[in-house]
Amino acid sequence: MVSGWPISTSLTSLLTVHSSVALTGPAVFQFTAPSSPDRHRQALAIFSGTTVTDPSIMKIPDSEIGAYLYEAIARFLDGLGVPRGLKAIGYVYHFMVQNKI
Repeated sequence: MVSGWPISTSLTSLLTVHSSVALTGPAVFQFTAPSSPDRHRQALAIFSGTTVTDPSIMKIPDSEIGAYLYEAIARFLDGLGVPRGLKAIGYVYHFMVQNKI
């Protein structure tokens, strides 16, 4: 059991939930970037270890922030050992089609 969580919550289920968020995180941020480029630019600066006023961050066009943020988050997750993509965690196309995933 995990302290502060409902009795039925196990550490394994918590890790599974957070792993699925981490696995899809880069793509989600890339998808949502056009909705608020400035906020995504701030996130990119954080993941890049700099500030939004850094010329390397400021020069990126709004239309490309999502792609840069995707890579920055993916590199961060690589460092944590989080696999990239469903195939990396054992899903195969046949399984996803069969189970309508």
